[in-house]
Amino acid sequence: YQDLLVAYFESKKQKLCQNCKKRLETNPLRILDCKEDKCIQVASAAPQSIDRLCPECRVHFKNLLEYLDELDLPYMINPKLVRGLNYYTKTVFEIWSGDENERKYSLGGGGRYDYLIEELGGEHTPAVGFALGMDRVVQEMKRVHARTHVEPKPQVFLAQLGDLAKKKSLKTFAELQKNGILTAESFGRGSLKSQLRVADKLGVQITLIIGQKEALDGTVIVKDMVSGTQETVGMDKLVLSVKKILKNNVIVSRNGE
Repeated sequence: YQDLLVAYFESKKQKLCQNCKKRLETNPLRILDCKEDKCIQVASAAPQSIDRLCPECRVHFKNLLEYLDELDLPYMINPKLVRGLNYYTKTVFEIWSGDENERKYSLGGGGRYDYLIEELGGEHTPAVGFALGMDRVVQEMKRVHARTHVEPKPQVFLAQLGDLAKKKSLKTFAELQKNGILTAESFGRGSLKSQLRVADKLGVQITLIIGQKEALDGTVIVKDMVSGTQETVGMDKLVLSVKKILKNNVIVSRNGE
């Protein structure tokens, strides 16, 4: 892709600003990010990286978009988005504010760097990171009247097994959080047994389990860690079921005192 991009910019070299003419030799991707009007016009017709993804990256990108869709998170694909450093792999991103008199501004950005830690002498450790502009974050917090964060103890643990279950659990997790039910999770590739060990260590009152069958059926296994009972409920009734168990456990606890 970079060879194709360089060939395109070479053919338009006379229209580029002086900085971008230098970037053509050192970091041609940064030309896509230039704010000069004439460079923006040239970049608008440049080859797009999204059309040149290898099979592995195409699958990764498709899965990423599916996760965002599952969470109902709004996003915009920007094929001209680049980062200033060259250790990024696969996805890069920016986080933008909400509307403020029809104006938006960048709060920060980052991306994946799957090989950076290894290049620095560590073990192979795929990673994601980002940086935020603190002044802009504070400004956005004031705009949306954000509350100061206090670290409470999770009451529920969400365990999942399988790719489809993982996608479904993302939306389930968001729905629980939205309804004021603090939920811990393990969206990594740990086995169900290891996830349940984490739930036990956290001392949660309820463990929710979504496997492939539950993901297909639109159900969740709800296990009451206090009484030891469990039942299978529909996704649409999960929040109500969890709140009922938590309320009953509080009553049992008070009676026990």
